Amino acid sequence: MMKKLTFISFVVLAVLSGCAKVTETSDGPTIFFAVGQRPFATRADEQSLVTYEDVTSFKSRAWLHAEGVPGYQEIFGAGQSEVISWDGSSEWSPSREYYWPKSSLSYIDFVSWYGNGTGNTAIDPTISYTWDSTTERASVSLGWTNFDATSGTERLLYADVAWRFNTNSALYHKDNAAVTGVPTLFHHALAKIIFRAISLTETAEDGTEFDVTVTGFSLSGVYTRGSMSLTNTDEGILSKQQNWTPAVPEWTSLANNSDPITVSYNPAHVVDTDEYTVFVDNRSVIPQSVEDKEVTLDYTVKTTYTSGVIVDEIMHATIPLSSFDGGITEWAAGTKYTYTINIRSDTGAITIVPEAKDWVPGYEGSVKIE
Repeated sequence: MMKKLTFISFVVLAVLSGCAKVTETSDGPTIFFAVGQRPFATRADEQSLVTYEDVTSFKSRAWLHAEGVPGYQEIFGAGQSEVISWDGSSEWSPSREYYWPKSSLSYIDFVSWYGNGTGNTAIDPTISYTWDSTTERASVSLGWTNFDATSGTERLLYADVAWRFNTNSALYHKDNAAVTGVPTLFHHALAKIIFRAISLTETAEDGTEFDVTVTGFSLSGVYTRGSMSLTNTDEGILSKQQNWTPAVPEWTSLANNSDPITVSYNPAHVVDTDEYTVFVDNRSVIPQSVEDKEVTLDYTVKTTYTSGVIVDEIMHATIPLSSFDGGITEWAAGTKYTYTINIRSDTGAITIVPEAKDWVPGYEGSVKIE
């Protein structure tokens, strides 16, 4: 059954300039937003932010260019953003309605984002919107400076810029071209990591039994702060949805707040062949190289011989993540990385199998590296 897209209803202020009178009109068409996530070449449905991210609101800024009026007008107020909230059933809505301008020569540019930091505190980007009166083109930049991802629960999303929209468009739709709206396609600015372990051997052919008990895990060398900046320039095309430059955020000024990431078990946790022991679960991280990152694992191998003799061997392993041929060299934005630590309980040997796939569940373009 085809799923109905839902939209955000807006009302647009009429033209404002210098001494121009502030007026409003409600007889123009209502502005709709078609909201989803865009994991690389795929497009998610309109409820993906709620379903996959538990995000029920985001922010938007908009700039109106009205026919016959030089420059632009910020329709939400100078330097102000509008909070767009999910109504719980069918619609994303701002605090009030906005309408499209009547003139076909007028248009509006839109930038939308979602940012939360440690403790679910809203973190807004720095946004700069400039207008070149000679070329009659606008440019915009968006970025976060010294963003702190210490807790691992942080999330940053930003949408493609919607340039020069003056009516609802079918540019973005999931499976029905009759669905129209301003495209608001979100990208992730952070990466996610998962570390888990499983035992490959429980009983040998001669009946000898092996058990692995993990007493400690740590991941060192992870940068927890960084900065990123994106730019976008109007190409002068009506109703143009356009990704930012660079297409994948490049994070700079990387630094540590807390290092290493440590997980301890009290009591110690037994690793078996039936269930993964998860050390780090869907932790958000600043995109970065895996160079100089190490996993340290403390564990005990218990060997029970058929004679009844029991031997406990205490093991310690430090493993560089960059040491795996054909492995993952970086944690890129919008990607989730799962590291499976395989422990042979009969020998204590360890191997790690990394896997990278898109952050959004259900994405089919995953790549497994063995």
